[in-house]
Amino acid sequence: MKSTHLKIKSVDIQKEEIRQDLKRLHSEFFRLDELIEFDSGYWWMAYDGTKPIGFCGVAPSTSWRNTGYMCRAGVKWDYRGLGLHNRLIRVRTRFAKKQGWSHLVTDTTNNCPSANNLIANGFKMYKPSKPWGLPSACYWIKKLNKI
Repeated sequence: MKSTHLKIKSVDIQKEEIRQDLKRLHSEFFRLDELIEFDSGYWWMAYDGTKPIGFCGVAPSTSWRNTGYMCRAGVKWDYRGLGLHNRLIRVRTRFAKKQGWSHLVTDTTNNCPSANNLIANGFKMYKPSKPWGLPSACYWIKKLNKI
């Protein structure tokens, strides 16, 4: 039975236990993708009690000044539909504003639920001058208001 007390916590990627949890979740959610290292950026995990059920990350953009890149997010299948992905978007948006970033960018590929959540959180589709994703990727941007 799923708990109604789901928490999202900032995690320390310097801790091996945290990196292992992130890698395990990443492998479950992104079976066809190469495993990322989780050695940079800022990361959060969603928990049901002490059980990790989701994660997300953001990093400073390597292409644009004063911009963050929302690099990954995933929620266990049994916990989808509870608003966790929206909460993972909002935690990164709040963080980006505190960093003083002017924009957040991200991309999706063949993922309508994620695209709809991005739209619901104020992201707009755009065409970057130097696309970084797959040929079928959709690109998203959100202008951030100052705190």
